[in-house]
Parts: sequence; structure tokens; C-alpha cells
Amino acid sequence: MDYLVYFTTTAGLITLIDTVTEFLKAKLKISNSYIQYVSWGVGILLAVLGQLFGLGMFETMTWIPTIVAGFAAALASNGVFDTGLVDWIISLFKPKTK
Repeated sequence: MDYLVYFTTTAGLITLIDTVTEFLKAKLKISNSYIQYVSWGVGILLAVLGQLFGLGMFETMTWIPTIVAGFAAALASNGVFDTGLVDWIISLFKPKTK
């Protein structure tokens, strides 16, 4: 399986956040009142791992944009943001190409 595809787009990262969060919820028996916070942490952690390993959209990002992108993707996975808004936020931090 090509794991890189999860870090290439916001939609892929949202899918990965949902999958990991649901896995943790089942294994650690996390109550529904805390699952949103776990999802936010998972989103930030996955974004930071993507940046550390230079994966997909995180390859050229610095730390602050990486954390913001991970948090925004986690918010989208919870239904707070929509994917278009997250893509726009990420585009604000990407370096401009000529």
C-alpha cells in the first residue's frame, strides 16, 4: 500500500486522521466526550510526522504551517471545517512558485 497518498492531499490526511482516531477509540476505550480532542492531537501528530519524513504536501512546509495544517485537517475530519476551507488555509503557507 502506498502510504504517501495519505499525505499528498488534505482529503487523504482527513481519511488517515479518521482511521487512526477510530482505531485509538476502539483500543483505548476513549469516551465520546474526549474523542474530538484525540482527533486534534492525531491530526497534529500525523502532520508533524509528515513534515519530519518530507511526505507529500508537508515536504516544503515549516513547523508552524505544518501544525496549522494538521489541526485544520483534524477540524475537517470532525466536521467543523470543510475541505475547501482547509485547502485554502494550507495554500496560504505554501511557498509561491514562479
